[in-house]
Amino acid sequence: MNKVGIIGSGNSAKNFIKALNKSSKFKLCEIGSRNLISSKKISKIYKTKINVKSINEVINSKETDLVIVCLPGFIQPKIIKKLILKNKNIICEKPFSINYSEVKKLGKVMRNQNKIFLVNFCYNFLHPFKIVLNQIEKNTLKLEKLNISWNVLSKYPKDKKHWKNNDKLTGGVLYNYGSHILNLFFPKKKKIVIKIKKLNIPFHKCNFSIKDKIDYNFSFSNIAKPPHGLIFELIGKKGRIKISNLKSSGPTSGYELFTEIYSKKRSKIKKIYLKNKKRVKLFNLYFETLNYYLKIKKNNKRNYINNFDHASWNTYLLEKIQKKIQKFC
Repeated sequence: MNKVGIIGSGNSAKNFIKALNKSSKFKLCEIGSRNLISSKKISKIYKTKINVKSINEVINSKETDLVIVCLPGFIQPKIIKKLILKNKNIICEKPFSINYSEVKKLGKVMRNQNKIFLVNFCYNFLHPFKIVLNQIEKNTLKLEKLNISWNVLSKYPKDKKHWKNNDKLTGGVLYNYGSHILNLFFPKKKKIVIKIKKLNIPFHKCNFSIKDKIDYNFSFSNIAKPPHGLIFELIGKKGRIKISNLKSSGPTSGYELFTEIYSKKRSKIKKIYLKNKKRVKLFNLYFETLNYYLKIKKNNKRNYINNFDHASWNTYLLEKIQKKIQKFC
């Protein structure tokens, strides 16, 4: 039995509690938060009664072997360092930090540990994301370009004070959504060329491209009115694929897939159109993260996706892109 503590009391913590309810291999023992009222409220989601404590009490607890950290990235590193020193297994939210210099310091502490450190990039388990990765790997289209557009209806207007409004506090479209996409395509450290497109506004809009074997063009924005949703467009010499859930409430709301395969003369020889509006509940993706944790632990894996090195690289990319964007603002 994996005995679990959670630090945080926001939406991520709620989804992890719902995911823990589904598994007989985990037992949630305690929740720690800066907001005890909120902690007590979400603790009622769990199937049995759990202890509500302070953050430090969860960190120092001898009852748990896994701690799930559900905090903004500007707070997480200090908590994570204490958990590493307490020899805890850790699952944390993305991005786990917004400061690469902090990450390097944590890396020195992490080298002396042999515990699991896993970041909850849960969209990796979503079917449309898997389709895109599979196409890149197989490269049957002879890919030249991949366009990614993610427009999100903003819950937090610019004039409303909230950390998700502030790109210096892990807010803004780059940290909230770009972190997922960057992890999807560039999970490991590699040489890439980053170019920022003009007229970018932090939080509301973020456009940039990355040159690797193919051209990746990214566009993230918070918008006040529809259309909104997520679009992947893969363009190659032998065809194109478009995966879209435009007008949906988020990436878990189902998708449409359109494929065109070309002949040597570029005439269209095959069209495929699929529609799947089945909504995936977000906590089910969190459940997949928990299952992946079990797999890592069972097989005693040393190298696994979304480990500390991958999380560090993600922070490095986010920081580098953010600094480039600010030059245009």
